[in-house]
Amino acid sequence: MASTSRSCNEGVRDVVLRGAGIPDGWAGAVRYERHEENKLIATLFTFMAFGWCVDDDLFFIPDHARQILQTDHHDVIHVICQSEKRVKELVQQMTTEGYALPTELPDWTFKRPVWMDGVATKPDDAAEGGTPGGFLVS
Repeated sequence: MASTSRSCNEGVRDVVLRGAGIPDGWAGAVRYERHEENKLIATLFTFMAFGWCVDDDLFFIPDHARQILQTDHHDVIHVICQSEKRVKELVQQMTTEGYALPTELPDWTFKRPVWMDGVATKPDDAAEGGTPGGFLVS
């Protein structure tokens, strides 16, 4: 059986993604319906488990658009919210479930978010590695 993957990890990733309805080598958007939650979670898990570079970062945008989730190759999930109120709601929900915001960076290559220093976010912070209206979960 011929494989288009370059490594064992990529082969496993491709098998899982095909099961989630994503063809090999797909670089575009994918839309899941609410009843396809298992496919969405499988996709998220696959890129968190096998992602190792910026090309493996994903953006999840729910229909309600109250927040955007981004997985990244640092094993971090970023959340950017529509409003400060939504940020506070999510932080409280995560804390209640036992997932407090991290106090340390995941690795030395990670740009320190502004909120981690307790400094108010300014509009130009995104250019400096900050996340306006957002936080991360590691």
